[in-house]
Amino acid sequence: ILASYTKYGYSASQIARLPLRDEGIYQFPQVIDYLKADSASLERFRVYLQNQGLSPEDVGSSSWSSVQPIGREVQTGTLPQKRLFYWTSRFMAWEASRYLSHETEAIERNIGSNINVMHNTHVWTGRLYSAGPNAGFPAGDWSPTSAGGMWDWFEHARMRGTNMMYTEDWFKDSYAPNWSYFAERLSDAANKNNLKTGGYVVLYHAGDTANGLLKKAMALAGHGAKEIFYYVFGPAYNIPADGYSEQAMKNPHLFGEIAQANQMIGRTEDLLYPGKTPKSQVAILFPRSSFMWDRYSGSESTLLFSQNWGMYYDMDYAGEIMGIFRALQNSAIQPEFIEEDDLTSASLSRYKVLYVTEPNIPLDEQQAISKWVNDGGVLVKVTNAGTAARYNES
Repeated sequence: ILASYTKYGYSASQIARLPLRDEGIYQFPQVIDYLKADSASLERFRVYLQNQGLSPEDVGSSSWSSVQPIGREVQTGTLPQKRLFYWTSRFMAWEASRYLSHETEAIERNIGSNINVMHNTHVWTGRLYSAGPNAGFPAGDWSPTSAGGMWDWFEHARMRGTNMMYTEDWFKDSYAPNWSYFAERLSDAANKNNLKTGGYVVLYHAGDTANGLLKKAMALAGHGAKEIFYYVFGPAYNIPADGYSEQAMKNPHLFGEIAQANQMIGRTEDLLYPGKTPKSQVAILFPRSSFMWDRYSGSESTLLFSQNWGMYYDMDYAGEIMGIFRALQNSAIQPEFIEEDDLTSASLSRYKVLYVTEPNIPLDEQQAISKWVNDGGVLVKVTNAGTAARYNES
């Protein structure tokens, strides 16, 4: 990596950021075949299962040597099959973060500890598992067992897969408030490991609404982002459907808003950059276990679910999260997002209110919520929330 910079005359101290990946995804069932074919990865998978406190019998085998990863074809199978499917899906995200964490550590050790190492985790916005096909699938490979996988934002931050959590928008300025939702989730994940956050503001889709771009940048900065990248200048003829160099011809206010955003941030940068957003007493549970049990409708519309601009059309429990977040913000209440691992007595003790929409919550975490409520916490649920445990059993 360093050689690709030094050959043009740059030194290591001049490198400010290094992107590792862009929109990285992996596809089921293909990724299961890759795992089965690699003995070292397969052994890591079996050790991973053991580290979850599982035995071979728990996943339907007589010995670890016979345990093989499986996909969503057993969604409605026996309990051991469902356990194995669940942890196969979780392992893929864990393994992806483990791999990137080694890259990040090597870059910091060999090039510099102050470099922002980032990976644009745009696709599926933090869902580690998304039922159905996606744009990366080969034509004709859209079977009922198809699914896509990606990094879980909270786990990725805990494992230090990168040192800067990152995503992008690809929605128009009229949806600018969506950046508050993404920036808060990035920030709450990053706080797991004292990481930075940032984002690509895609100017190819900007400029349709006056001050929309300004709102996007301010939402990022206001939620603690340390980097805003206006993606990407171009020239437009060289980067079709990405470059914004000619957008000013259609939206003359575009470059002025870039300048205004930079000037506003610049005037307060000495405060903003080292600053930390205050803790909230209101939490929203971001789902994880339920993702593995979502049904695929067999429709190409599933592709909408994977994009940031399609969040409203996601599964109902996921769509509710966005609505709750916006409603609280409009009431001048800034909530935080927490993950299932935060559902412990110690973590819940600092919150007054918890919003839960996820149908599948592990039993220990359900019991922790119950105790917290008995101790005075206020739980707000939607229909079907918490009606199933981790492996989709009642």
